[in-house]
Amino acid sequence: MHSSALLCCLVLLTGVRASPGHGTQSENSCTHFPGNLPNMLRDLRDAFSRVKTFF
Repeated sequence: MHSSALLCCLVLLTGVRASPGHGTQSENSCTHFPGNLPNMLRDLRDAFSRVKTFF
């Protein structure tokens, strides 16, 4: 149970770090989402591989 909570926190932090317009409140950030999706998925895969390596 503890490892799943750690994994959820890691995914959340990765998503916050990879989100477009980090640090700004952009109203049109949804228009940039499809273009940034491959980058966000790559970051998520990297985060999961680091978690797998850790455990």
